[in-house]
Amino acid sequence: MPATVERVPDEPIITITFVDEIGSRSDVHQTLHEIGRYMEEINAPLYLLYDTRTLKITFGGMVASLAEFTTEGLKILPDLPVRTVVIGTNELVRLASKAAGQDQYGGHKVVMVETMEEALAHIRAELAGGQ
Repeated sequence: MPATVERVPDEPIITITFVDEIGSRSDVHQTLHEIGRYMEEINAPLYLLYDTRTLKITFGGMVASLAEFTTEGLKILPDLPVRTVVIGTNELVRLASKAAGQDQYGGHKVVMVETMEEALAHIRAELAGGQ
């Protein structure tokens, strides 16, 4: 499995940590099902925190993965309000984060930061501000 999915204890945050490459279509499905299991436990606002710092990806892989996460995510994940934060510095991941704002990829605003500390600080500040 190229990703580990965990919930931050006592917080509405699910971390998805990619290790190496994203993998096959069945890997994406397994990851989405694990995300969905945690989503059902959390009340909104809910944050998906994608850690891509060790992800190795090509342009074609990025486009295919973005499409797969979008189309299959709509089928598998509960329909809950979600905010997305991405940790990483890879330019392809940055491009994918921007593309996620386009209608064909779900029209989601994605915040991109470079460290886990920045990501958690951003999320906690939003939660404290009631946003």
